[in-house]
Amino acid sequence: MVPTGHPCGGAVRMLLTLQAYTSRKITGVRRVWFEIRGQFDQAVGPLEITFDGGVTVVLDAAANGQSLVVKLGPWEDPFEGKMTPENRQFVQSSGKWSAVDVRHESPYVDLVGERLTGVTPISAWKDDVTGVIMTIGNYEVRAEVVADNLVVNIA
Repeated sequence: MVPTGHPCGGAVRMLLTLQAYTSRKITGVRRVWFEIRGQFDQAVGPLEITFDGGVTVVLDAAANGQSLVVKLGPWEDPFEGKMTPENRQFVQSSGKWSAVDVRHESPYVDLVGERLTGVTPISAWKDDVTGVIMTIGNYEVRAEVVADNLVVNIA
């Protein structure tokens, strides 16, 4: 139990949320990438992982631009079902974030069916988790906040 007001309480709770799914099998992976005119910027963006049993977590950059956030539940498109004509015009000219199912694409396809077996925090600031290294099967998935965005590398 993390005491209320503990300086790293949020980081500890976030890691505990992710660690609760160790030994669970990965059944789905989506990336959330910025899309403009049908083209995706695949360099940065949230990572969504679905585990057996249907539990989904989203890893993303926090509002402060330096911390990692882990949220339960799938990523939700803020424009979904709420597009006014003005929204459509804005999205067409400026783009928006969109979730993409990547479970059949390399390198994500190699994670599906494997188990999460380890979660190691990355800390660049005192008492602040800026990323995480997840061991999934024979792979290390490094998800780290860099300059306001989540960067994901799989090795």
